[in-house]
Amino acid sequence: MKIRRVYWLFVLSILLATLSCWWDTGSSDSSITVQASRIFNARTLSGSWVQVSSDLWYTGKHCLVYVEKGESSKIPDAVIAEIGQAFDFKAYPVVTQYFGDPYDVDGNGRVILLLLDIQDGYTVGSSGYVAGYFDSTHMLSTSTSSYSNQADMIFLDTYPGLLTASGEIDPVAKEDLKLTLAHEFQHLVNFSVKVIQQGSPMDTWINEGLSSAAEYLYLGKHVQWKIDYFNQMQYQSSQGKTYDPLKDANLWGQYFLSWGIWGDPLVNYSTVYLFFQWLRIQAGPTSNGNPEIYRRILQDSASDYQAVVNAFNSYTTSIPGGGSWTWKGIFRTWLFANLLNQPSGWYGYKHQLTDDEGKVKYLYPRFFVNLPPDGTKIYPR
Repeated sequence: MKIRRVYWLFVLSILLATLSCWWDTGSSDSSITVQASRIFNARTLSGSWVQVSSDLWYTGKHCLVYVEKGESSKIPDAVIAEIGQAFDFKAYPVVTQYFGDPYDVDGNGRVILLLLDIQDGYTVGSSGYVAGYFDSTHMLSTSTSSYSNQADMIFLDTYPGLLTASGEIDPVAKEDLKLTLAHEFQHLVNFSVKVIQQGSPMDTWINEGLSSAAEYLYLGKHVQWKIDYFNQMQYQSSQGKTYDPLKDANLWGQYFLSWGIWGDPLVNYSTVYLFFQWLRIQAGPTSNGNPEIYRRILQDSASDYQAVVNAFNSYTTSIPGGGSWTWKGIFRTWLFANLLNQPSGWYGYKHQLTDDEGKVKYLYPRFFVNLPPDGTKIYPR
C-alpha cells in the first residue's frame, strides 16, 4: 500500500490588536546557551498537548536537530546528520532565496528541528500519516501561550516518516522527510513575514501553494505524485462511476480555493501545486518561467488573492498579452490550461510537466461539468 504523507499547519487566530505582545524580540546572540537536553511541548492530531523529552544530536550552520528520547536509539547518527545537512545546505538556502527570512524567536541563530513520533493515530495499514508540521504557537511568548516553546522550530515524524514497522530506516520516507523540511520551513518563513512583520496571516491556499513551490525548488524537478494524483482523479471520474464527494471532488469543482471546507485534501495539494507551477512558468519569457514570483507574492502587502494578481502582473508586463490581469482572468486561464495543455502560450505549461525520464507528461483532460453553459469557450481576460 502506498502511504501518502500529509502536511500539517497550525496557525493561531489572535486579534491583531494584541500583535505587540505576541512574541519576544529575538536576535542572534552567540552567548545564548544551547541546551543539550530539552523538553518540548507538541500537539497531537486531536489537538491535545504532550511533552516530549529530547536530546540535541546535531548542531549545524542554520539548525539544531533534537531527537525524542527513545527514538534516537533507532536512528543512526549519520541519518540525523544527513537531515540536518539537508536543511543547512539545501532547504535553508532555497527558501531564504525565493521566499524570505525566518524570524529568530529564541535568538540562537538557528531553526530547531525536532524528530519525534508525531501522535497522528497512524497504525500499520493506515492510508496516511503526518510527515511534519509547523506550529505558530511556538513563535509566541509564553505570556501569550503557556504551551509555547518560544522557538522557531519544525516538527518531523520518525514513524513512519523515517522508520519502518521493524525499526529500519525507510530510504523513500527519508527522502520525503527532507522534502518536508522545505515545505514546513516555508510555512515558518511565511508566518515570519506575513504575521510578525506585516500583521496579517496569508490565506491558507496561498501559503500552501508557496510551500508546494518550495518542494519543487528543493528537488529541482516536479513532485510527480501531485501531478499523478490530479490525473488519477480526472481519469477515474470520467468513467461514468457514481459520484463520490471525496474521490470525485476534483471533477465536480473542488480546487484549492475550498481548502479546509470540503472534499479530498489531496485534491487541494495537487491543484494548488499545478497552479503555482503555472504561475512560475508563465512569469517569464522562457519555458522555465521565473521562480522569483514566489518571493514577490509572499512579500506583497496583500495577504489574499490580490497578492497573486499583483505579483503576476509585475512579472508579465513585458510579455505580450500580460501585465493587466484580473484574478478572474488568471484563475479561468489556468483552468483552461489544464484542459488544453498547449505547448506554448497562456493555456498550458510549456511542456514543463515531465516525468523522471524527462518525458513530457500531459494532464488528463478536465471535464468542466459544473461550469456555466458558455464554459466551453476561452474566457477573455
